[in-house]
Amino acid sequence: FDCLTITDKKNLLFVSTYIQKIINDPLLWTNAKFTKPKESCDVLGFLKIKRFSLISCFDVSGFDLELHEKVNINLLLQYLANNWNLRLINLAGNDLSKLPEHHFCEEISKCESINLSNTNLNVEQLVKILEKTLSSKYTKVLDLSSNDLRFVKGSLLGNSLKKLEKVNFSHCNLSKILNDQIEEIVESLTNSSIIEANLSGSDMTRVNFDSLGLNQSLSILKLQEVSFNPDYLDVIFINLSLVRNLTHLDLSHSVLTKVEPMLLSDAVTRIFHVNLSGCSLRCAQAEFVLDAINDTTKIKQLLLSGNNCAQLEQKLIINALNHLDLFQF
Repeated sequence: FDCLTITDKKNLLFVSTYIQKIINDPLLWTNAKFTKPKESCDVLGFLKIKRFSLISCFDVSGFDLELHEKVNINLLLQYLANNWNLRLINLAGNDLSKLPEHHFCEEISKCESINLSNTNLNVEQLVKILEKTLSSKYTKVLDLSSNDLRFVKGSLLGNSLKKLEKVNFSHCNLSKILNDQIEEIVESLTNSSIIEANLSGSDMTRVNFDSLGLNQSLSILKLQEVSFNPDYLDVIFINLSLVRNLTHLDLSHSVLTKVEPMLLSDAVTRIFHVNLSGCSLRCAQAEFVLDAINDTTKIKQLLLSGNNCAQLEQKLIINALNHLDLFQF
């Protein structure tokens, strides 16, 4: 310090004063977000800093937080209890199986968006999360994808959707043991204001989406790698065509061979983005879809790769290219 000039000392003083104001200003911390660092670091160590209890976004997805040790568990729970500004929490990819379900679920239920994808949650934790979601005044987005929900009651899964706007239950082994799970969820989709739903990887052989059109809020529906009952496919696409605000439909790698070509075409051309990649479509089905595309249809993005499209007529392909912003076949 003694080696600095008077000008440098003055500049250092100004910088130090400004940094001190930032540290002490609660409004600046309230709008701050803790997002995933590019390099590995002691994430839990940040939770000891008092001002971090003011941030609104806490994203530590993909980190090994070592939440098997009691000290680290208590540190996280204490942080969640002290942070009343938290609106988004993302713990995806971390093992949370050792967290006490009551205390943990009580604290995260005050967040608007909760991402617990692939966190090895046990049945007791999952049940408590869903119960808290149902009673929470705040939670609108819930992601439990890649957790094992097979032993959770279908009625609880369905009821938990009532207040949500976005839900992700993909690859959760739904209806693999308890047959009514998907039925309860789809019924709740019909009677809710869900905007976005991801049920990929589920067994849907018992549902036909009856009355799904009653949900006029639904805009994004992801059903990748699901098992449909071939006898229900025509009814399913009739019901999908009745969901007026649906803008994104992903059915990739779900077998749709038995769908009547005209019903398939009528449903998908009403939707802005449609992914039918790897759906085992027949050439006739793809032709009906492409032939129906014109200036008045809503569809602008269509993915058909991985289907039997080798024999498609050139004029149909050209027609699609003229009207679509994105086309893969």
